[in-house]
Amino acid sequence: MTDYQMYAKFFTEFLKYGDERCLDYADKERLGKPHSHAASLEGLLKFQEWVNHYYERSWFIMDGGAGASSWMLRHWYGDKVVTVDPDPGYMEMVRQCCLANGLPEGQWYGPDVQWPRVSNTFWDYGTWQRVADFPRAYNLTANKMYLDDADDRPEAAPLRRFVYDFVEALGYDTETSLHDLKDTLDEHGRWGVMLVK
Repeated sequence: MTDYQMYAKFFTEFLKYGDERCLDYADKERLGKPHSHAASLEGLLKFQEWVNHYYERSWFIMDGGAGASSWMLRHWYGDKVVTVDPDPGYMEMVRQCCLANGLPEGQWYGPDVQWPRVSNTFWDYGTWQRVADFPRAYNLTANKMYLDDADDRPEAAPLRRFVYDFVEALGYDTETSLHDLKDTLDEHGRWGVMLVK
């Protein structure tokens, strides 16, 4: 099965486990097709490229926001994936979908528990609840973070501004710490940003 086929499979399988609350996150998820509210395959493949270049078997990877990223990262890295999400109910639906399809358990954490340190993080903002958890994820990440939805589209402007303000508040130069990854452009006009620590 190709990476695209595996990615697309998540959306059809998730129909069996998601309830009406999924409409709060992505109403097209009910249609069983990839959509603009989910982590892009282009972004996930770029993240995989980084991780594979530097990967050590002892490292853990943070998946910031349950969904298609939880599925794909477990497909690639198994039990080394740590998923965090501010909505435990939604996260449990994704977890059940992954387990029912034979993917490794990995680790799953809600907002009110201690998260482990990780090597690299794939952070899909998704909701403003996830934005509130971003500093925590940053502090627990050793190397790089892939930031989804921080491109220069008007609708992404608040998230992009948040990232730049966050890095500047730490006293870092945004030109050396933040890198636009326009090669991850997807059909919805999204592309990612790399945050280097």
